[in-house]
Amino acid sequence: MPLPSPLRGLLLLGLATMLFVSLGVLSASAQETTPGGFLALSGKEARGYDVPDDAREAWRSTDAEGLTQVRYQQYVGEAAVYGGQITTLSRDGERVAVTGSYYPNLDPTDEVRTTPADARALAEREEPGTGGRKNVTLFIDPKDGSRFYEVDSRDFDKRRVYHVDARTGKKIKEYDNIQEAQETASDPGVGVKGNTKRIRHHFRKLGGAACLRRRPPENLRREEPAEDPGHALLRRGQ
Repeated sequence: MPLPSPLRGLLLLGLATMLFVSLGVLSASAQETTPGGFLALSGKEARGYDVPDDAREAWRSTDAEGLTQVRYQQYVGEAAVYGGQITTLSRDGERVAVTGSYYPNLDPTDEVRTTPADARALAEREEPGTGGRKNVTLFIDPKDGSRFYEVDSRDFDKRRVYHVDARTGKKIKEYDNIQEAQETASDPGVGVKGNTKRIRHHFRKLGGAACLRRRPPENLRREEPAEDPGHALLRRGQ
């Protein structure tokens, strides 16, 4: 027997209400259990966004057009959150955009038993005989709350990065952080017209430093004034 129209309407409204409530509960539950994620806000949402208290200003710059960019680093205690950075864009004192990643309710799951000096010593053992700077930062991994040291080892022609367990002092991983231009003989770049691009270069020592200089084409000749041996003047040959 078909239901009267008013009763059918009430039944459909009740089912729809139950569905929306269920979706709302699922959404709230997901927000509570998700450690955080990517932010991309503009307009009214950006203007109303408050930078969290555990995010510290790391860098600020204002361009010629008055656009101010501020980058914030999230911290848990003294550990920087790995990947936890927020960047805001403002003009005339009004925030116009927010982007980055933030991880709320993040707590450490381990104990720090080593020091930055221990992590730096590990990097020195991995690269015996090399100099350069070794910057050490304590991080917390937002995936599991574990803490580790990142050692950024910088030399003239090298840049190795090490991740060292802050509890055990053991190396987690390392990688080469030099950005490749892909314009070498073994790995040439490709131009916009599909043609191969390759930079010919050589090193030249200048006092205690070395300079990477592009080798001039054959139709160029180089003259180096005695008063400025580190600066090459290129002029077209006749």
